[in-house]
Amino acid sequence: MRESTLRKRRPSPPGRAVCRAAAAAALTLVTLGASSAADDVVVLPDSLGAWTIRGPATRYDAETLFDYMNGGAEVYTGYRFSALDVYEYASPTEDDIVVELYWMRSSDDAFGLLSRDWDGDVLGAGSGDSVFPRALYRTGELRLWSDDLFARILAYEETGPSREAVMKIARLIETGRPSSDPPRLLVAVPGTIAGSYRPVPKQAFFFRSHVVLGSRFLVSMRNELELNRSVGGLCVAYADTTDEYPETVSLLLLRYMSARDAARALERYREKVLPGDHEGDVVETEDGCLGFAHSGRHLSIVHGTPDANLTRRFTDAAITALERSDGSPQ
Repeated sequence: MRESTLRKRRPSPPGRAVCRAAAAAALTLVTLGASSAADDVVVLPDSLGAWTIRGPATRYDAETLFDYMNGGAEVYTGYRFSALDVYEYASPTEDDIVVELYWMRSSDDAFGLLSRDWDGDVLGAGSGDSVFPRALYRTGELRLWSDDLFARILAYEETGPSREAVMKIARLIETGRPSSDPPRLLVAVPGTIAGSYRPVPKQAFFFRSHVVLGSRFLVSMRNELELNRSVGGLCVAYADTTDEYPETVSLLLLRYMSARDAARALERYREKVLPGDHEGDVVETEDGCLGFAHSGRHLSIVHGTPDANLTRRFTDAAITALERSDGSPQ
């Protein structure tokens, strides 16, 4: 999707074909490429109700993705992005439907793209997990995570027929694809901290890039935490369940490739973010306390806690859970 605006019946840009027609079945096969696994195949119909596919897909890689988007490509390339295939469906009586297939290097990366925004109606078989659903729909836009694929299907005008077409395309995309688990790093999320603080629903997201993290947490574009595509991170919001109007506490859980990487990231973070004369593991800010803990290849950082004692309870709980869940892929 072009991040800034949605336009109706826009002409299809020239692009490299990445599909082949299966004439007998009137279907289109979309594959990631010769090196992809056998299950990296999506079958799309050449026609669907009032809509007909407008030629082959346009493929974008990490460099040309910026040609497709008016801003926002950094979010996708901040994960382990492989390619984007864009299909357009046109109709003489309805506005266009666009299908975007973001092929990622792992299921975790596809999950990360979905986790940036949990708003919408939960859809589909296997999507009943209210915390981490697999498909979400709102006002003509459907987003889904299916193994190493993140898909976005957009009807430029939501009507009864367009909604039905969008749903059908989503079902076809998921057909025959494996159902992967969410990132194993989620195992490290403490369920309850200090007796009454619990994760806020629809407020956790998986990230690898400071660009994604910077929209939610106290970091700048200087990348003080030295995040890159080899790092797995979670940002989880907590709230005090005993408070009628609780303030949100943000907790980061970070897993680096090595203990050396984690130690170097913490040292840089301290230098760039904390006051020059500060030596402890908690510092007061205008928006509550900021604290951190480090063990092995793990970091935990919390922001927004009301006092130092609670701050350390958060960071200690996160580090303990990270160590317990280590050894899992990310």
